[in-house]
Amino acid sequence: MKTDCLLIGYYDTDFTQYVSLVRSMGEDSGAYRDLNLAFIEYEGRPFRSMDILNHFHFQQSEGSYKPLHNYDFLWPTVSYLSTYLHRRGFTFDYINLPHLQRELFKRKLVEQDILSVAITTTLYVAPNPILELVRFIREHNAQTKIIVGGPYIYNQSKMLGEDQLKELFAYIGADVYVINQMGEAALVNVLSALKSGSSLAHIDNIAYRGSSLTARAAAVDSWRLSEQSNSAQSAIAAAGERERALSRARAWASAHPEQVAAVRKRREAGELRVNAVAAPYAVTKQSAEENPLEENRVDYSLFPLKDIGDSVSLWTAKSCPFACAFCGFPERAGKYVYLPVATIETELDKLKSLGVTDLAFLDDTFNVPKARFKEFLRMMIRNQYGFTWNSFYRGDQGDEETIDLMRQAGCGGVFLGVESGSDRVLEQMNKTARRDDYMKAIPLLRQAGILTHANFVIGFPGETEETVEETIDFIERTRPDTYRAQLWYCDPLTPVWARREEYGIQGSAFNWTHKTMDHRTAADMVDKLFLCIENSTWLPQHSFEQWSILYLQRRGMELDQIMKFVRCFNGAVKEKLRDGQSKSVPAELLAGMAEAARFTLRW
Repeated sequence: MKTDCLLIGYYDTDFTQYVSLVRSMGEDSGAYRDLNLAFIEYEGRPFRSMDILNHFHFQQSEGSYKPLHNYDFLWPTVSYLSTYLHRRGFTFDYINLPHLQRELFKRKLVEQDILSVAITTTLYVAPNPILELVRFIREHNAQTKIIVGGPYIYNQSKMLGEDQLKELFAYIGADVYVINQMGEAALVNVLSALKSGSSLAHIDNIAYRGSSLTARAAAVDSWRLSEQSNSAQSAIAAAGERERALSRARAWASAHPEQVAAVRKRREAGELRVNAVAAPYAVTKQSAEENPLEENRVDYSLFPLKDIGDSVSLWTAKSCPFACAFCGFPERAGKYVYLPVATIETELDKLKSLGVTDLAFLDDTFNVPKARFKEFLRMMIRNQYGFTWNSFYRGDQGDEETIDLMRQAGCGGVFLGVESGSDRVLEQMNKTARRDDYMKAIPLLRQAGILTHANFVIGFPGETEETVEETIDFIERTRPDTYRAQLWYCDPLTPVWARREEYGIQGSAFNWTHKTMDHRTAADMVDKLFLCIENSTWLPQHSFEQWSILYLQRRGMELDQIMKFVRCFNGAVKEKLRDGQSKSVPAELLAGMAEAARFTLRW
């Protein structure tokens, strides 16, 4: 039987290559300094925290093994889109985690009759994973149509002019791109046209490859990304648009440092050639899509029990009702809507019957509105599901009663987007929560036995060394179980961008300055938070998140072991920061990680 669409979940690129790519931007760049806190050098290569945990846990194992990892569940975008397509009469298949299922992925491409492959981009901030997937698909099935959509594509459409967007599409090399905050209806319309052999020209919210296109991923106009290339300048001059193209290149390079580094490395390796032909993609009319949340719940009966597993991630709402100045999510996701509690109850009843024991609620504002959240908690308590669950939690939208209900309902941990310990910065960020809200919430959550992770952004306009000291004081006083501070990412799609002249913002991404700070000072402050905090444990980025703690506990690792492992890993990173020339991890820290990684694994 023909497969109308093979859906691709999350793809984790080779971390060694990723470190090399980001390092090529300069070890003083904001991107590299942000990454530098997330890995150690061991046995000649970089290891993320979960990588080194797997190394020590399985080092005596023979043959293949199933690694512990952050995405050990059915990817929610895959389950959602599979259900959406099935209900509209299309056949589907999926590869949940292609980096771990490479042989299965290859076998499906070679052996199955596949009309299209759809690449989702939920967590991607650069094109590298998409490029690797496109190459892999082309290598094993040159006939199937490749469709790419999701947040990465939509974000690029908002940041780039049409010519630049077409160049990016040519660089990636897919056949069709879905350009919409939602995009489900556009995907269905594309599949209908592909099945019938009709034109794509009348489908809204897409870009598609014209019949004249001869270049694929390797034919990117690399000269548009580097004004340093003499051959590039010659090509531009020959095209009669040198100054206009260089202006666009500067804007592109400023906003996309990782893409620039990737293109340069590929050009140096001889994989790219100069091509002054405009990327022949047609971009169709944009229109609003409506895909009501309640009408499009996942049908879990479509998936084998082994794929559903014991843990499920799900949404009960869409978008966010707030307008934080550093966040572009509400604009991308559209109007805030949420499900009634009765609808969620029906879904939880089904998940319980399938043997699911752990839930991750992905809503950015799960405890909003407050009354609906309490109703939801009481429903869970009444039904005695026995789920352990984690979610986001807003400190200004709860109270002591709410936290006690969360305890009774089985909450294991919450992610707190505190962002700053300074009310002055929180006001600049347009946050509704204030320092005191979390000063009250974190001790109550701890008393309830709920793990707390506090996240912070350092360097937002208005930030000073004094406000960073307020954040340090906040962490030491409240003592969240884990914390992390991240360099502010200057995103042109966020509300603060409209006030860039007021704040004196220059640059973008991880390389910026404004009236009160620059990215280098902010990176120094992030390092300071990492090095000096005593009453909370830094949570490593890139492979380790708060839900990783609950996941590892479910797999048999005690909380004390997890925290010891993380502290030893952080200790190794601290040694790297203190002695930049040293590549060796102290033996006692390696021994500590190895000891903590010894536990009886439960699947």
